[in-house]
Amino acid sequence: MSVEKIDTLVVGAGQAGIALCEHLGKQGVPFLVLEKSRIAEAWRTSRWDALVTNGPVWHDRFPNLKFKGNASDEFVGKDRVVDYIEEYADMVNAPVRTGVEVLSAARFPDRAGFCVETTSGVIEATRIVSFHPAPDYPAAFARDGIRVRVCETRLAEQKQLAGIKHLNRLENVLARAEWDDPAIAEGLMCDQAGRVIEGVMTNLFCVTDGALRTPDLSRCGVAGIIRTLVMEIAEEKGIACEVTDISLKEALSSDDLFLTNSVIGLWPIRAVA
Repeated sequence: MSVEKIDTLVVGAGQAGIALCEHLGKQGVPFLVLEKSRIAEAWRTSRWDALVTNGPVWHDRFPNLKFKGNASDEFVGKDRVVDYIEEYADMVNAPVRTGVEVLSAARFPDRAGFCVETTSGVIEATRIVSFHPAPDYPAAFARDGIRVRVCETRLAEQKQLAGIKHLNRLENVLARAEWDDPAIAEGLMCDQAGRVIEGVMTNLFCVTDGALRTPDLSRCGVAGIIRTLVMEIAEEKGIACEVTDISLKEALSSDDLFLTNSVIGLWPIRAVA
């Protein structure tokens, strides 16, 4: 039985998998997309009939392809999204095989790559890209607030990487490993000088007398997109928002604290363990 070989195997032909196709193609990376059902299957069968895009189509779209026949400020329904994703897949010549399910994937013990068993045969891939739902956090976290702890792991200063979300956040990984109490949802991290910088996976805002303060991330930390959005909204609403050094003591003595990132949105802090 012959074994197919490919550099990169993309599992799933939803919007993320199809979006990746253009980038892999431009880089000249040999790749293949496997989809157990149809392209954009979740949009076809797992969305409410009344669901529309989160934003207008000038914003909620792929690079290099506009929604044809729709006004730029229109919020389109799920069926139009399916058509659009298929149009994009055709435009980038996405090598999608539908009706093929991945059954298992195992790393080779003696060399780089993976052995992938599918319903249509075995594929050897150097890399695998798969997509998974975002974590399903309790609604009470956003409504009632969360408990946090202060992490022992400190962030090192590296101005060349400060603010950037990159894949070498080992300090954050070590900090998250410090606790396994499910009642604690997040940890606060300080730098070597004791200045509070961020949460393990979030950005921090302090509220004092109706004004916002958020830590300076010019030495270390990640400048998340929701942090930027909160700062922009504060400016629009005439709410003072200062980017500055904040000691842990100052942060804990604030009137309120809240955390942000693009997955959770905003979580108030109700207690520090």
